[in-house]
Amino acid sequence: MALALVACQPVATVPKPARGGTAVEALVGQPTVLSPLFETNDSTRDVDSLIYQGLTSVDAQQSITSTYSEYGTPVSVSAPAASDTVEAPDAVYRIFNGG
Repeated sequence: MALALVACQPVATVPKPARGGTAVEALVGQPTVLSPLFETNDSTRDVDSLIYQGLTSVDAQQSITSTYSEYGTPVSVSAPAASDTVEAPDAVYRIFNGG
């Protein structure tokens, strides 16, 4: 009977991580751009999932929603209507393209 009880004991316990601190992620390969829109390899996808996890979700209608907290108060974000958007000036594109 003693042998059966010993066998049921956990071999090791994993402590619950403390809030904050540093997370270490091992990757095979090197991530390229850190944008989920331009993922080209698994390493980039892994890093992006850590960065953007919880920032966006997909609702029941398969629409992407974004929710974040501003000073502890949840704030819901939605895309503007197409009529409320404008094309960015060429200078903005040059900045992001390294020119």
